[in-house]
Amino acid sequence: MPRETVIGNGRVAVAFDGKMSIRDFFYPRVGLENHVSGHEFRIGVWADNEFSWLGVGWRIDTRYMPETLVSRSRASNPGLGIQIETNETVIGRGIDVFLRKMMVYNVADRPRKVRIFFTHDFHIYGDPVGDTVMYDPDLNAMIHYKRQRYFLVNGVTNRGAGIHQFAAGYKELPGREGTWKDAEDGILSGNPVAQGSVDSAASFELDLLAQSRGTIYYWIACGRNLKQVKELNSKVNRIGVEQLLLESENYWAAWINRKEINLNFLPKDIIRAYKNSLLIMRSHADSRGGIIASCDSDILQFSRDTYSYIWMRDGAIASLAFDQAGFRDTSMRFFRFCNLVMTDEGYFHHKYSPDGSIGSSWLPISRSDGMLPIEEDETALVLYSLWRHFQKYRDIEFIESVQELVEEITKFLLDYIDPDTGLPKPSFDLWEERLGVFTWTASTVYAALNAAAKFWRVLYNRERYESLNKAAFSLKSAMLKQLYDPKRKRFIKAVLPYFFLAHLMLKKRPLKGP
Repeated sequence: MPRETVIGNGRVAVAFDGKMSIRDFFYPRVGLENHVSGHEFRIGVWADNEFSWLGVGWRIDTRYMPETLVSRSRASNPGLGIQIETNETVIGRGIDVFLRKMMVYNVADRPRKVRIFFTHDFHIYGDPVGDTVMYDPDLNAMIHYKRQRYFLVNGVTNRGAGIHQFAAGYKELPGREGTWKDAEDGILSGNPVAQGSVDSAASFELDLLAQSRGTIYYWIACGRNLKQVKELNSKVNRIGVEQLLLESENYWAAWINRKEINLNFLPKDIIRAYKNSLLIMRSHADSRGGIIASCDSDILQFSRDTYSYIWMRDGAIASLAFDQAGFRDTSMRFFRFCNLVMTDEGYFHHKYSPDGSIGSSWLPISRSDGMLPIEEDETALVLYSLWRHFQKYRDIEFIESVQELVEEITKFLLDYIDPDTGLPKPSFDLWEERLGVFTWTASTVYAALNAAAKFWRVLYNRERYESLNKAAFSLKSAMLKQLYDPKRKRFIKAVLPYFFLAHLMLKKRPLKGP
């Protein structure tokens, strides 16, 4: 199921489906360790001895609070006589806690006892092997853990009552579907601990008068050890979820409303889309620089891999957008990340994990024929977007700190030009399907060489400035000569050399024309 909302703070990212269920939970790096990996954290409601999981039979609307990374969802079930409204966020300021405020409305004309159930289907480090879940009676909390990842689940109602019932149990085993099945009679077993492929459930009970509401404050604290999550749990109890939610709303509202660009002349719906886009982009940016393509793990069912990687093309384009909007810090972190992961030869691999390691790939890491298994536009776009960053902010000290990017990428781009054609040597297209000389790639290399020349003009190196200008002009001339079709009055897509057809055996299909 597609993700409806994504929230995060640069270390924790949480994604929800259309049933208000958590489906992805990253910690401590956005995009690296998904501790849910598409499995479902269900929400259930029990009232008048009837039980219902949010989903079928519910009308659900999910969106964001205006100008924030605080989600707001509404759900109603006329047959059950229950309406629910939630707000969710991940706290900033180094407090790695997911928060949920849930308001439960009894729309019936009689008082009722209502129970809300939350299930937790953690796959810590991405797999269910060797997990432990236990109930801590001193904290009245459930704790999931494995090695250096701890997740403490707790909550309280508006009347001060904590977890009403709990169950630790087993899942994905013959005859053991999970503790969510235990919840369907409205009563949990109270089993305090389980080890292996495990999950848990917790319930909160509300005594609601006719036409009244109650509130549940629920949280998941994330840490590397038991001490950390206990301290975070104590902090949430001390400050209070209401206050922490308010602080999160104010933080994101202040973040998105920097006065870099005057938007007053635009229609309100366009301004809203603009701000929402920036906020969602920000939720995909790791605090250590990587900007992942997506945190939606649903693709796992098709290829057993995800889009939770950093493609330098995507990151460079996102950085361009952040810079144009005035959010330089996010772009600066990305360029520092690029500076750390760039190869000694000055190019970038296909994609990267948020820790800087090379990501999974269907492009081989090395070749014996001298051609590199890369998308050269990814390397060129980083240099181009870095120039655009400097052009806007003129932060020469920052450029000096990543000057290796300018020097090494420039050297690589120059070395990777075919002396016979004057065009870049073959590399893969931006869809990673074909190997050839693409007009798009050549254009990005031209833009990057122009950017490099401008950097050296700023640094008063006339010789390098003139040589790079000459190289850019030569590339442009070669493109006009070999990639432009004067009869059609347009550029062709690519030149696809026949000696690279062997690579397409990976696709098991013949090469089509450009």
